[in-house]
Amino acid sequence: MNPRPRIILLAVSAILVLFGNQSTSEAQTAPSTWRVNGVSFADFANRMSKSIEGTIPGMPFYGANQTPGAAFVPLDFRYAADNVPASPITTQPMSKVGFWASWTVDLNDDNIWLYAIPGSALETEFTRRNEIRRCSNQTIDNGQPAFGPASCNSSGGSGSRGDSSLGGARYVGYATVAVLRSCGVVIVNTQLSTHSPRSAGLDPQPDAISESRSLASKYAKDIMQKLLVAFDQVCTFGPTYPTYTPTPTPTPAPTYSPTPAPTPSPSPLATPAQVGMLKLVTYYNHQHNDSVTLSSDDAIRGAGAGGYTFSGDAGGYVFSGQALGTVPLKLYYNSSIGDYFTTATAEGERSAVAAGYRFVRVEGYVFSSYQPLTVPLKLFWSANRSDNLTIATPEGETGALNSGYSFVRVEGHIPKSLPSAPVACGLGVRWDEYEDGWTGLWQRRGNSDIFDSIWTGPAGQRASAVMSIGMVGDQVTVQRTQPNGGTCTYAGTLGVDGLSVTGSYYCSWWPNGGRTQWRASIRCS
Repeated sequence: MNPRPRIILLAVSAILVLFGNQSTSEAQTAPSTWRVNGVSFADFANRMSKSIEGTIPGMPFYGANQTPGAAFVPLDFRYAADNVPASPITTQPMSKVGFWASWTVDLNDDNIWLYAIPGSALETEFTRRNEIRRCSNQTIDNGQPAFGPASCNSSGGSGSRGDSSLGGARYVGYATVAVLRSCGVVIVNTQLSTHSPRSAGLDPQPDAISESRSLASKYAKDIMQKLLVAFDQVCTFGPTYPTYTPTPTPTPAPTYSPTPAPTPSPSPLATPAQVGMLKLVTYYNHQHNDSVTLSSDDAIRGAGAGGYTFSGDAGGYVFSGQALGTVPLKLYYNSSIGDYFTTATAEGERSAVAAGYRFVRVEGYVFSSYQPLTVPLKLFWSANRSDNLTIATPEGETGALNSGYSFVRVEGHIPKSLPSAPVACGLGVRWDEYEDGWTGLWQRRGNSDIFDSIWTGPAGQRASAVMSIGMVGDQVTVQRTQPNGGTCTYAGTLGVDGLSVTGSYYCSWWPNGGRTQWRASIRCS
């Protein structure tokens, strides 16, 4: 499905201010020993311009539905983009997504020669020049500054009541990061503005305000990191700086109650054979470089609505209710760095809470120790992507290691396949289907292969079509016909349970081709 475009306004301003913008008295206080002899201002400016230019294509959302009016001078650059996947995804559904960014680069010079601050003097200069004032428009974030002692970061957020003309509640998140380097001070400002659809209510929610603030802070730090990499490649006269690792922004505790477990645990605990099972799957968000492992319908719908796409099976099944020998598999989320974390160990829970993650829901239950016919569910971590990945397939483990992830621990053990497959019922009477954030109900016409289908989108949109379904062995084909004559072709594979189908599809009206993932559960009655 293709949900209607959303619009968030995310404003970003990055300003690199160096001695050239300092007052005359302050510039004159720079010791003459800081002058870099033999390096002219003009030559250095030209090399810095080329280095900054190389980072532009990698800036957040650059080139994504870009709007006219961009400035293409690398040292004084701005651009805008619409319909970007920057909205909060764990609090309230958002709509209307847009992005704007700008930055300016000035050099530390006396109009002839370059000046460079020694590394040992950076922290002192940051204090002497009162550079922390750059972050004074918002509340200074708790904890250590993200980029070291010669830096500061601040953030804030607000919400206002929606109205009938603009939709639901409106939210604004904003952040500032300032970093002093040998060749000058780098300043980044971000602003995230959005509103929820009217169906989500008119009153702003504290969690959505907090997440808007956290996302603004994340994009400010991401842009700062890219600018510093380019800046330090040219300004080689200072110390070697540590690589930036995203630091979680403190997030107030949620005001809502966590989603309960999928099925209340029976008392006393049932045997595994008495409890239903759910397939564990993985989704991935290319914008946030984030993996998520989940099984519940609520989580899958939320992942699709938040820009995540189906990656594949995680390697087995989880129990829908707690059985003897099992522990809950819990999903956590850190909105500051945009990372989901699925864990079933006490150590995992402690590390999640300590790092600022909040509990979302129980995805199912897994064995705490090895059992016959089970495989280990392993946790991997990528510091470069700030991403946790929980997976149980050899292919997933190899892919993680090849992508720079490191093994952390075994979170539990899961059955690789269903212990005893239920009796399949062919095409059944109804299919419950999920695709691209949309939920479909396909109702069969008698004993024919024709189904009448209705979908509901993430913002309440509705769509309908007629489906013709064929099944040969475990191979499933579906032909979808829209009311306007458009067609979509689905291909899928029937699971070992005879009741689940996963695959991909494409539609005739998609201009750029490509395929989208889908999954369905067959109902026998």
